[in-house]
Amino acid sequence: MSLATTIRSTAAKQVHKFGKSITLYQKVTAPYDVATGGVSGAETPYTFKAVVAPASGVTASAFDDRVDGGTLTQESYRSLTIIASDLPAGVKPTSGDRVTLSGETGDWYVRGTTPIEAKGV
Repeated sequence: MSLATTIRSTAAKQVHKFGKSITLYQKVTAPYDVATGGVSGAETPYTFKAVVAPASGVTASAFDDRVDGGTLTQESYRSLTIIASDLPAGVKPTSGDRVTLSGETGDWYVRGTTPIEAKGV
């Protein structure tokens, strides 16, 4: 077994053991509906485990902090570490996706994502 495989396996075990259950909601947009003159959309939920931590200043400054007429404070950012293989094929968190965290009220929104690859270790 390679070092990269061992690292990925260990990380997945730790996330599954200590992570918090979260649900990612991705918008699915239907084609333009001529009858209604609009586009309807629904959210598809995906539930999995993630490590949830406060985001560092570097993480927060990497994304645009303006949102719908207001601003986000650094304290309102969270960093989520997920195992990509826990998501169905083709599903990738994208900016604007809604997230709910188990045991917490309110919604969070994805501002950006950064893939991490074990090969560099």
